[in-house]
Amino acid sequence: MDKNANTGIRWKDEKVSIRVKLSALWIGVMFLYIYADIKAFFETGFIEQIMTGKIGSIVINQAFLLYSAILMSIPPVMAFLSLILKPAVNRIVNIVLGILHILLAIGILFGPGEIWAYFYWYTALEIGFHLLIVLHAIKWPKT
Repeated sequence: MDKNANTGIRWKDEKVSIRVKLSALWIGVMFLYIYADIKAFFETGFIEQIMTGKIGSIVINQAFLLYSAILMSIPPVMAFLSLILKPAVNRIVNIVLGILHILLAIGILFGPGEIWAYFYWYTALEIGFHLLIVLHAIKWPKT
């Protein structure tokens, strides 16, 4: 145990389980998605595009909304599943979904339309978080 000189409080650094790390990373990803989507409303003309039912070349219809709902539900579901799945399954699911999200993020950067600087920042962070998810899952002890 160490003693904090300023407060006199004794504390001990404890190892954080891989499950908690993965869950926290998925929660972080979820917040990054939310913040990026909210910021998009401040882009000039974005709300007007939504009102027309088309954002760039993307048609806003039931299929698009369902697909985006499924995609955006993955991080909160994984935040929970990372805490409860058996290690072998947990490892595979986190690696596969982490890699798929990295590929998706990269693909979006090369999609049609103008991409604003803030979106590059969020995408870089998202890719970083997903890389950490994949690396932690790969390093997960097999026992």
